[in-house]
Amino acid sequence: MDTNYETWPKDRLIAKIYDLEAMVESLKVFNTDNMVLSIKEKFKLTLTEARFLTALGDGRPHSKRALFEYVYHDQFDDAPEMKIIDVFICKLRKKIFPFGLKIETIHSSGYKLHDRELLAQVMNGEVAQAITEEYSSDRRRNGENERAILSVLIAEMDSSGRTKLPARVIARKSGLTVPLLPIMVRLANKGKIQIKSQPTRNNKLAPWVVQVRARAL
Repeated sequence: MDTNYETWPKDRLIAKIYDLEAMVESLKVFNTDNMVLSIKEKFKLTLTEARFLTALGDGRPHSKRALFEYVYHDQFDDAPEMKIIDVFICKLRKKIFPFGLKIETIHSSGYKLHDRELLAQVMNGEVAQAITEEYSSDRRRNGENERAILSVLIAEMDSSGRTKLPARVIARKSGLTVPLLPIMVRLANKGKIQIKSQPTRNNKLAPWVVQVRARAL
């Protein structure tokens, strides 16, 4: 790894400074040993995967080099090649998807966590983990699932546009065969619904209470 900063061109040094500033902010909020271990346990990650997710936890864009230097800061001599980052990001995406979390690719630059607040809610136990299961081979595409669920929510809403239904009822009426949580999060992110309350880790039987937005009607 080239750490002789005196030989770096000016534009690379400036980019490095920005990366370090962003990483310092991340350290203030997320990057403690306890947080890494908490994230590791919550999402069932390896220690290295947990370090990557912790580094992304501030919701800011991070270059691959900045992520690499954070995760492998204590093993520069034995660090793998930079391309290993793409492998870990791929694994992370699969493991955090059931929680509605998404890692975005910043073109020709790096990565960022799509929803920092949702990560905080998951860590605080405010968002329940989606049921882990193998997707059926004949599962419908995301758009079809979203439309099916939205149809159920609209059909069951009261005069104020609010729907209150248990997760199992929504799944049964929409014919859903995949986890419900990520789809509800996507509908909320698209502005189709507003989530008022939902099942939590301590109360998995609590109903979903959502406000159907006018744009969904």
